[in-house]
Amino acid sequence: MSSNLALITPKSEPLDEPPLSLHLSAAFSATPLSVSEIPGIAVNQRDSDVIVPLPLPETQASDFFTPPWRSWKYPARPSEMFASLLLSIGANRENTSAPCGHRTKRRCDSEALFLMKQRGLCVNHDKKVVGDIPGISVGDVFLYRSEMTVIGLHGQRLAGIDYVPAAQCFNGQPIATSVVVSGDKNHKQAADQKLKSGNLAMMTSMKYGIEVRVIRGLKYGGSASGKLYVYDGLYRIKETLFDVGKSGFRVYKFKLARIENQPEMGSVLINFAERLKTRPLEVRPKGHVFSIDLSKSKENLPVFFYNDIDSCDDPLRYDYLVKTIFPPNVYISAPSSGCQCVDGCRDGCFCSKKNGGVFPYDSKGFLPRGKPLIFECGPHRRCPPTCRNRFEVFRSRETLWGVRTLDLIHAGSFICVYTGVVLTYRQAPICRMNDVLVMRNVASYICHSSSPNVFVQHVLYDHNDAYFPHLMLFARENIPPMTQLSLDYGISDGRI
Repeated sequence: MSSNLALITPKSEPLDEPPLSLHLSAAFSATPLSVSEIPGIAVNQRDSDVIVPLPLPETQASDFFTPPWRSWKYPARPSEMFASLLLSIGANRENTSAPCGHRTKRRCDSEALFLMKQRGLCVNHDKKVVGDIPGISVGDVFLYRSEMTVIGLHGQRLAGIDYVPAAQCFNGQPIATSVVVSGDKNHKQAADQKLKSGNLAMMTSMKYGIEVRVIRGLKYGGSASGKLYVYDGLYRIKETLFDVGKSGFRVYKFKLARIENQPEMGSVLINFAERLKTRPLEVRPKGHVFSIDLSKSKENLPVFFYNDIDSCDDPLRYDYLVKTIFPPNVYISAPSSGCQCVDGCRDGCFCSKKNGGVFPYDSKGFLPRGKPLIFECGPHRRCPPTCRNRFEVFRSRETLWGVRTLDLIHAGSFICVYTGVVLTYRQAPICRMNDVLVMRNVASYICHSSSPNVFVQHVLYDHNDAYFPHLMLFARENIPPMTQLSLDYGISDGRI
């Protein structure tokens, strides 16, 4: 199994408004002048004290490139827009004291689907797709049926079988396109099922050997529906039965077989990740390099290390750096400042004004959209005790090293900090000869991708110098367990 896990490739697009994260050596010249107008914020001149990023050996790059100021680098994808719109609707209802569960309003996911349909942003809706959906991979996860409707993976909000109507088929017979297997039928039938609609479409697909998409519904407490939907790939219908169900009436049952040579099922990977978190020594085969905690207890949760390719254990020999080390003058010239609110910031407070009058995060800590710069209140910005994200650094034949998540990461949620030692031009020649290069954290092993699933957000919280922000990593999309994390380091743009 381990060889298959290493081949999983990430993909995603950005949230609504890409954050400002330029090539690190030039990032601070691009910070807008309007930042200097915010009370208590320092924008120092770029002279001999400008920071210089140090390259890390064995990683593709140590400095970042993502879109310039308010520019688009990645095409927005419907699923990405849905995730961002969903978070924005939820945050707006929180601000107006109208929660998602309010009886006078639609659920947040239903509202997001309605708006996207209204604006013509749903895809594969009028003309249903048989087979794979472009841009959707086996193992992709969805928190709502509405999200699957937006991308055309499964167009039925309630029914378990989606199909192409007979009027749209050349032979005048309906064809099944997808099936949601959730095991939550209410069994409240009052009569035998009839061979029509979805059941008839399944019979037609079996007759002609047409594959159908299978989505599995799993119990999950992190969504409003209590479900997590995982795309498990293409299947063919092999057999049908008209048998008595639990209600006492006869129902149609179908036996499906998975088509060979597909990536491992997402539901299997989720179960594997759960076992890995609780019983790592049992799950990982003996004879390979493995460590329970790469961070040596410096993180809230352990960072696993696994190498089943060779005997290299270099990441275990480095000093794990939890927080970025800035030049001392940063804290002296621009000390941190915050509001005097108790139990969280309130509307109109100093922190709110620094962020343009709108709080960047919702009540659950999700970031609905990237921003040029976020000002946080408080001396520490670390993953809270309730943070569930667990990671594993692993050896990869393609990228040397990689990082994969052992948990489902929601779109817009905080992942970790990209830490390092920030040096001035004067410090760089001296420190290059010392041991600065071996100080890093788990983020330094995240691989490059021109289609990343992680983005960089500039954040200030322990000082007010806008030229020296902390680099916080957030999820661009829902990232399934055992998926490799990736950043765009600017390699494809020739910036590195």
